[in-house]
Amino acid sequence: MLWIKYATKNSQTVFKGCTSYNYQYLVAEITENADYLILSTTNAKNLVVGSAVSVGDPADQTNYDRGQAYMRNIVERARIVKIEEISGTANSRVYLDTVFSTTATTRISTMPCCSGTTDNVLGADGYIANDGKYAYRLNGVEDGIGAYFTSLNEIWNKESATVVSYYVRKNAAWSGSSVQDYTKVATLDMVNTSDAWIGDISMDLETGVQYPRVYGSGDSVGVGDRQYKGGDGTGLREECLKRMLHRDVANKDALHLAFFLIDTFKRGLSIGSYLSQFLANYYLSLAYHYASECLFKIRRQRSGTEKRVRLVHHVLFFMDDVIFIGASLKDLKMAEKKYRTFVSKELGLEIKETSKYIDLSKDYVDMMGFKVSRRNLTIRASNFRRLRRNLKRVDRLNRSGKAIPLKLARVTASRSGFLGHTDSRHFCKRNNAQELIRICNNVISEHDKEAKRENNEI
Repeated sequence: MLWIKYATKNSQTVFKGCTSYNYQYLVAEITENADYLILSTTNAKNLVVGSAVSVGDPADQTNYDRGQAYMRNIVERARIVKIEEISGTANSRVYLDTVFSTTATTRISTMPCCSGTTDNVLGADGYIANDGKYAYRLNGVEDGIGAYFTSLNEIWNKESATVVSYYVRKNAAWSGSSVQDYTKVATLDMVNTSDAWIGDISMDLETGVQYPRVYGSGDSVGVGDRQYKGGDGTGLREECLKRMLHRDVANKDALHLAFFLIDTFKRGLSIGSYLSQFLANYYLSLAYHYASECLFKIRRQRSGTEKRVRLVHHVLFFMDDVIFIGASLKDLKMAEKKYRTFVSKELGLEIKETSKYIDLSKDYVDMMGFKVSRRNLTIRASNFRRLRRNLKRVDRLNRSGKAIPLKLARVTASRSGFLGHTDSRHFCKRNNAQELIRICNNVISEHDKEAKRENNEI
């Protein structure tokens, strides 16, 4: 409609929309149980009465993006009802339609326009002001509200870091994780992974799907919109993970919680949480089964029959570390190529280029804190040095009759497994390691018993 009415592909040459109303301001004073917060007058003048804002306390966080939950943990989407300067000061009160309290680290953040912003605009097209802070109306439809929207009819699927294919749903069932029944419209080479301005677009006349044709140099050239390319990531990883969970988990409440936690992060999983490690292993289970069961080649016999020959003899997964063990370097290289293709296409993952081939007759595998070779199993040097240093500290304290700190006892005991599972018999004998570890375990045990007695536990 914009093209027909105004003969332009760049809506912002006619309607700017809410494209420059993105502020996050620190309060100038603390307030308690009030319907306003106090900002510097300079900042307050940038806000618009009637617009939507949120109030949050990021504390020591430095990312003030309004998408962060802490940027709206006090008030989420309230309206500004009035702004007034405080006489004799350089500050102003910004009144909202709710009561709340603020702290010294509280910030106010502008939000997308409320529905109905253009209700009082006369005619089918128009706006309250064309200054980048208001939505506009085009042919009776409100648009440019300052927020993203998700289309349910198209999917933008990255097949590699720089190549993306556009699909349209047509009559297929909606899916956020598979394009199996969708119709491919076009494939675009994005050249690189840096976000870019769209210079001009192409359109599929049958489906109406639009996609970039060439890139421009700014918002005043061509279409004037920006394409976010998604960095080096590929595929639909989070949606694929959700599809797997939906297939395997019958508990709706558990699924709802898992999906909520997955969606908390814009990309990937929360590093360090218990959930992330389990979901990572679950997601990579497809890769493990592929590596264990599908990495083979076909060898034709003289009799005319075909024989399936495994490319790898053993497979070991430890989180994102993967080891293939085989008898032929040629077969291992073939297996790596097949594996890279599978995880890229099916899981949207990329294998680092730092993978290497190791001759176990001469070298060792460094994994999980151990150094594994055909001759022996030893502790990684950095882990060994830390363990030896802790044992020496325990020995000095024990010999001098001093108490061993609980933290030192726990750290030492936690690393004792390295000694029990490696060829460290001579080291243990020379340094009385087993006795020192027993002493550390006693310190931990006595502390736990005392804690139970204090809590009246049996």
